[in-house]
Amino acid sequence: MNTEQQIFSLMAAAEGEQKALHAAIEELRAERLAIAQTLLNVASVAEEVKNTAHKAIGAAMRQSLVGASETATKALNEAVRPLIGQIAGAAQSASVAEASLRRASQWFAWKWTALAAVGLASVCLVAYGALAWQNSQITDLHNEAAALSANIAVLKAQGGLITTSNCAGKLCIKVYTNQTYGNDRAGERFMIPVGY
Repeated sequence: MNTEQQIFSLMAAAEGEQKALHAAIEELRAERLAIAQTLLNVASVAEEVKNTAHKAIGAAMRQSLVGASETATKALNEAVRPLIGQIAGAAQSASVAEASLRRASQWFAWKWTALAAVGLASVCLVAYGALAWQNSQITDLHNEAAALSANIAVLKAQGGLITTSNCAGKLCIKVYTNQTYGNDRAGERFMIPVGY
């Protein structure tokens, strides 16, 4: 898999992670709306409790001043009981929503950190591979240059004045075509360069 494919693969994974995060955020928004609705319901129930308490207290005071305190306390306790249950439920829903949001944030941060680490490692590996390949090419060129320099030194020592050219992208020399040496059956044929 080349670098571009790795990058596109990482981008596709990041897009999938981003979609999952958006879905989690939408779920949290829905939970927040439910909590807000519950709180509105709690406020409504509190208002009802207040009204019920006023009525109960008023009725109790009318019946008897002696038993008024006890009757009002009982009425208030009865009226407040559903409100306390709803408040406890709303608090629990808020706690669950907060924990869910915290988990989603940690998951998102971990995924992006891992994705960044993989991307950085990929870039480093590609750069290292490119440098190693270039280094081997430079070494090969140095070796070829050294071999050519040695051949030129030998030719100069022998008094050669060879004419070189570029034949279809390859080095070629001018030779005497009428003077051939070697065994043609073995596939070897030697010719004398012009200048000797």
